Amino acid sequence: MRRGPGLRRDQSMKTVARPHHFLVLAGLLAGLALAMSALLPARQPPPRHLTLHHEKLGPVDVLAPSGEPDAFIVLLSDGQGLTAALQSASERLVKRGAAVALLSSPHLLAALDAGARTGCHYALGLFEEFSQTAQRDLGVTTYRRPVIVGSGLGGTLAFLSDTQAPANTIAGAVSLGFDPSLNPRLPFCGADSVRSADGSVTYRPPARLPAHWIAIPDGVGAGALTALARSGSVGELRPAGTDRLETAADAALEIAHLDAGNGVQDVPVEEIPAREADTLVVFYSGDGGWRDIDKRISDYLSRNGVAVVGVDSLRYFWRRKSPAQIGTDLDQLIARYKRRWNVRHVALVGYSMGAGVLPFAWSNLQHSTHETIKLVALLSLDPKASFEISVSGYLGMNNDSDVGIEPAVKTMPLDRVMCFYGAEERNPGQSGCLGPAMTGATLVERPGGHHFDGNYEPIARMILGRLKSAPHSF
Repeated sequence: MRRGPGLRRDQSMKTVARPHHFLVLAGLLAGLALAMSALLPARQPPPRHLTLHHEKLGPVDVLAPSGEPDAFIVLLSDGQGLTAALQSASERLVKRGAAVALLSSPHLLAALDAGARTGCHYALGLFEEFSQTAQRDLGVTTYRRPVIVGSGLGGTLAFLSDTQAPANTIAGAVSLGFDPSLNPRLPFCGADSVRSADGSVTYRPPARLPAHWIAIPDGVGAGALTALARSGSVGELRPAGTDRLETAADAALEIAHLDAGNGVQDVPVEEIPAREADTLVVFYSGDGGWRDIDKRISDYLSRNGVAVVGVDSLRYFWRRKSPAQIGTDLDQLIARYKRRWNVRHVALVGYSMGAGVLPFAWSNLQHSTHETIKLVALLSLDPKASFEISVSGYLGMNNDSDVGIEPAVKTMPLDRVMCFYGAEERNPGQSGCLGPAMTGATLVERPGGHHFDGNYEPIARMILGRLKSAPHSF
């Protein structure tokens, strides 16, 4: 009979212990839930969706991640226009960090054909302008040069955009397929093409392309695209793979990330080294970015033994920079490239917006840096300086936040300054070279206006001559 009380005692003990077991189990389950939630991917905030209205393109949908995009892609449709598949592809790109502008290729061609009655189509200009406007509206802190990606008919337009792009205006282009039957009312600027009797167009490869082009043969135009990319070696051929749109997305993001990586810290630079150089030129571009005058003068200097580091002002000044920050960044650039390229002497060159910031940077440079600078060449200097890219500045108009240059100019050693201006900018208030603060500088008038009629080599020769004749120390 002793078993009865024993059983009762065991049961009583189990009853007392049950709440403790439940608490332990609940704790284990809670810990397991926390561990599993840590392993699961965090819920991503929804993407942003903007509809921007462009004068020629009409309403354009732009998708972007909630945070800062690391690429900007202009996605051109095939001949079917904006389809569900293209929308899905754009959403996948956004999940990978890109902002995407969706454009219907048939609508784009109709808009181009409805414009000028003579001349040629310049689609790239529309893409560049729209890219800057969209990135401003998205509030991005670092400007991303666009990648032009197209499928079918859009693949042809992507290729043509690359052929007509000034240097350093786009990151590159991707053609997923090709439509050789493109038959616009006007030819595309810069394209070497032959129109056959049936209206189709055959495109000859250019000697070189300004930006990276990846060709992915697909569909009816695969043969034409393959032949175009192989002849002249202007493009990189890739197979379409099992998911053609994903292959194109991979190529676009690869181009964008390679382009974004070209810089030193937060300064987007272009390197133009030279053999056995003893002088380094730091060249600040105009607000259009590193192209045309900046590139051609730098190439000339490099061919003649002067190394150049170009600062892309479009990207560098996309967000406002203070004179102190400009000076600090310039000090670091000079120190880095003097060591890297083993040069002793330095010169500063700036065009337009890039010229305007140099007097302000000067007073924020270290004294030891001042001593290494042989020359400051200011090209198309405006009476006021801008420290941030603006739409009004890009169109050649003054901005309310622009600052007069004369107080900053007075801090510079004017015996080391050359100031180049166009003969068409002689009127009072047009050129910063002709202000009273420039007394003591070497003033050089050249034919033409702000762009010197595109004749840059004489300017490059004069800069080179001054560098060769300047004393090695001050």
